Amino acid sequence: MHPLTESIWKQKTPGGLFSDTAINLLYPDRSVAAKRAMVNKAHARGEIERLRPGLYYLSKEYQSAPLHLFAVAEAIYYPSYVTAESALRYHGLIPEATFGVVSAIMSRSRVYETPLGRFEYRRIVCRNFLAGVEWIEIEHGCWAALASPLRAIADLVYWRTDASSSRSPEDFLIESMRIEPEDVYDMNFEGFDDVLETFTNARVRRFLRNLKKAR
Repeated sequence: MHPLTESIWKQKTPGGLFSDTAINLLYPDRSVAAKRAMVNKAHARGEIERLRPGLYYLSKEYQSAPLHLFAVAEAIYYPSYVTAESALRYHGLIPEATFGVVSAIMSRSRVYETPLGRFEYRRIVCRNFLAGVEWIEIEHGCWAALASPLRAIADLVYWRTDASSSRSPEDFLIESMRIEPEDVYDMNFEGFDDVLETFTNARVRRFLRNLKKAR
């Protein structure tokens, strides 16, 4: 095992995620070139993988706990939270066949293609970025900010113009999103006012109000 790999492994970070900051703390007296050489050697041995510049993770055999993609999404770009199809899948509302992780951010949209898959960050404009969002432990000490089902739906409607007033909210969720009818009509509207008031977009506000009326 390379010394860098061993040092990171001893930290027992969830999923083996670490950054240049962690390397700097572990090796404060090493030069930038020396630390870069350590990363390159550990990577060449297949002990660490790069997610993006300055962010890495230990290969599976060196992880003290499984690496959860939501925690990876949080680490790749912060502040962000997992939402839309990814959050709805986690909440068990849509089928598993969704690919990559979708997160909301306040700056320009961007996409990262990594060895672990695609991480898409979509810009959203609202009053309260974290309305309807909770910081939860996904598994094995991995934490991530995750949208509630209602906030995930609101974000999805914000980005998808086909969720228009010409269709009922129920039809959009059942037919386009493949959410089961009973899940639509039994949806938890806790925090509805907070989610509604964070959006200035009239289309999203109308969708949410009509969805609540359909209960």
